[in-house]
Amino acid sequence: MRDQILDDLLKGSRGKKGRTMSPNDLALPKRNSSQKPLTALYLTAKKLPQAVTKITSFGKGYAQVLNHLSYISRNGELSLEDQDGQILNGGIAEQAELLDTWASDFGDRVNSRDSVHLMLSAPEGSASESLKIAARTFLQKEFGNKHPYVFAIHTDTQKPHAHVCIKLMGEEGKKLNPRKDTLDGWREKFAKECREQGILVEASRRFERGLSGKKMKDTARYVQARGEKLYHPSLRANEEKARTQTTEQRNEKEEKQRARNQAVRRHYIEAARNAAQQIKNLPPGQQKAMMDIVKTLDDFAKTMPFGKANLVTSYQEYLHLKKGISMDLNAGSNSKKMVAKEIAPKNELERND
Repeated sequence: MRDQILDDLLKGSRGKKGRTMSPNDLALPKRNSSQKPLTALYLTAKKLPQAVTKITSFGKGYAQVLNHLSYISRNGELSLEDQDGQILNGGIAEQAELLDTWASDFGDRVNSRDSVHLMLSAPEGSASESLKIAARTFLQKEFGNKHPYVFAIHTDTQKPHAHVCIKLMGEEGKKLNPRKDTLDGWREKFAKECREQGILVEASRRFERGLSGKKMKDTARYVQARGEKLYHPSLRANEEKARTQTTEQRNEKEEKQRARNQAVRRHYIEAARNAAQQIKNLPPGQQKAMMDIVKTLDDFAKTMPFGKANLVTSYQEYLHLKKGISMDLNAGSNSKKMVAKEIAPKNELERND
């Protein structure tokens, strides 16, 4: 089921003065591109699973694209669905006919990218039909009138996922060139469609969750789980780079990470403060829900990790940023004033990240 608190608070609720509340009423003024509205911050603070959108490969030439269509259809055993909702059940022969209509726009160069292969994944235990609807809606909105595509749902793993093959050359003669920011945008939009179907996921970057460094690739994680050593060239290059770094360079990197972490943490604290100021404008029945949102944001800022720092360091950072920011929540004449504690619980300070 969808998050009822967000539904109640952010979809047409009316304040005491009769004015319709909207998500913009609960958003912080954007001072830089790293700041996000309260809805997105709340979803991150709830520690929902991350939506996954991953480019697995690019198709270069007719044969590679056809091989990918064969793979995602399990050699024709699974049906494919295109941008118009048409179902392809004819196996490899029908896929080849489809590809014949794409091939006229394929590049002449040997390594020309002609298609992008995208994977959309949901958390373990998600309903495959819900994922299918979410994937279909996302793909139609993002590519439907611009780039032909086909997709299929795979349920042979614990996490149901969709495989998509998208033609890079668009209907208007413009070629799709996905970058990192493009993929981030796709992930946010896919996550929204998943939530509409009851799959509770969110899309945030690692630094927005207080995590530093790059995520270990799946292949490396599987190798480590088997107790084997990693010998990938890129990993050796990273190790060599770390060994040759001077203390000054390492300190500079850590200082940049700390500054970014402080900015993110402050954003959560300010979002909690702004949300608290909206409580008096909400109907009495929704004030408690908003107070829960405020507490969730503040707790997340309090315990958000900072790289390899333990909770003592993390909590000290929180107190430093919290200083001077009032967290009084006056929800009405019948409510009590809530004030953030300035002393961390003992059991929190004793645990490590």
